[in-house]
Amino acid sequence: MPSTPPPSPHIAQLLAQAEAAWNSGELERCEQLARQTLSQWPESAMAWNLLGMVASRYGQLEQAAQLMAQAAKLDATQAQIRTNLAIVLSQLGELAQASALLAQTLEFAPEHETAWQLLAQLLEMQGQFAEQADVLRQAHARCPGSLTLQLMLSDALNTMGEHVQAAKLAADVTHRYPKFADGWSCLGCAQEKLGQIDAARQSLQRAIALKPQEGQLHVNLAHLELLAGNFADGWREYEWRFSCQQSAPLPGLSAPRWQGEPINGKVLLLWPEQGHGDTLQFCRYAQLLATRGARVWLVCVPALWPLLAQGAPGIERLLPPEQVAAEDGQVDFWAPLLSLPQLTESGDDPLGYLVPYLQVEPQRQARWRARLDALPPGRRIGLIWSGNPLNGNNPTRALPRAQLAALAGLDNVQWISLQMGAEGRQAPPEGLSWHAWGDEITDFADTAAIVSQLDLLISTDTGPAHLAGALGALTWLLVQRVPDWRWGLSGESCASYPSMRLFRQREQGEWASVMRAVREALLAG
Repeated sequence: MPSTPPPSPHIAQLLAQAEAAWNSGELERCEQLARQTLSQWPESAMAWNLLGMVASRYGQLEQAAQLMAQAAKLDATQAQIRTNLAIVLSQLGELAQASALLAQTLEFAPEHETAWQLLAQLLEMQGQFAEQADVLRQAHARCPGSLTLQLMLSDALNTMGEHVQAAKLAADVTHRYPKFADGWSCLGCAQEKLGQIDAARQSLQRAIALKPQEGQLHVNLAHLELLAGNFADGWREYEWRFSCQQSAPLPGLSAPRWQGEPINGKVLLLWPEQGHGDTLQFCRYAQLLATRGARVWLVCVPALWPLLAQGAPGIERLLPPEQVAAEDGQVDFWAPLLSLPQLTESGDDPLGYLVPYLQVEPQRQARWRARLDALPPGRRIGLIWSGNPLNGNNPTRALPRAQLAALAGLDNVQWISLQMGAEGRQAPPEGLSWHAWGDEITDFADTAAIVSQLDLLISTDTGPAHLAGALGALTWLLVQRVPDWRWGLSGESCASYPSMRLFRQREQGEWASVMRAVREALLAG
């Protein structure tokens, strides 16, 4: 039902005072005045909303949701009330419910910019990147004057591989507002994906000049410099990641962070701040540190524990994250894992000569060997065509499953799908059949046991591809035209993983030629 005006001037004054108290940060007074309002006018949607906002500020999210739901029930036409409720629902993890509420809100308030922004962010968090781009197209059409929505659309299109349009939207912002740093940053990111490296560098440097203390701008430049092979500049800029709003939490130890000083005889704790693939790639630096006399401890998440517990050169001890605080007094220094290239002054050396550096658990190896030996004769080739669906890089680096049809009709091959999750449960394209083992894989130790015994793994840019490379297993990696920085811009070989061969897109988003090249290579033997 729609809102009604306060029934008396006194109640109107109470409500106005409550809103003023909220705006000035006087939470107790705001709550008191809101309750006074409700004691005289229980149908005040705004008073219920204010109570919900106060509860939210105190961290009482479930209570806040109940209070705001009551407000929304009393006044279904107040977009801001419903948006506030959606924020609290998202904080409670009810992303789908919050998204649905916002979509309903925008039906009657299509120019509510905050609701569009929040809906787009929630869709991104749920891995619904195509839906996010569609929503932001609508938002830009409804709110054409919003720079924030225009740049969010640019980012979303960049995620979906529509780099030309993404660059156009960002360039329009830089033309109209040349001192707006975020516009230059968006433009630089789109130019990078278009392969316009020099132009991208200029745009990103201009963004930094306008907002020199904004960490994400430096991180964007770091990715570009690493991609271009300018490792000293790239790793230096990458240290800004810790000032980003969404940076991973650091250990909070009393021990100092290692800055490259002598480490002989000291316990150095390595902190894995990012994804599994990063840990698998950069844990090799433990061996380098051990040669300098360090006693290296690595913090290890459950998904990697069974694998790394088999031992990796240079790692003396593994620690689960929850045990780190208890070991504080035993640690001399700590370091983020991805800071090691700079700290060890080996940023331009990916240490490929240390491969292989991971081990396979013998019991699992035997179990999966029995499964492989039971297959019909033929080359045993594993397939992985998509990564984490929640990762914003996945839409452009994943191979559409239909493209695997290019592998149909090859003789003497047993295809083994190691694709996990819902995508791995889909049927193969017509003409191709495979053994689907994705649902039987429990962790990276299982993947290692399988991959180490395959004749070949064909994969897109995923964590298992890093694992295969670290094991020294023969791997063909399918990458987009402008890939993640670690694969570089050209060449078939990979300095980080000598057993890996790269198959690159000729044009961004064009996988057909990649799969033709893979088929030809398989036919060649």
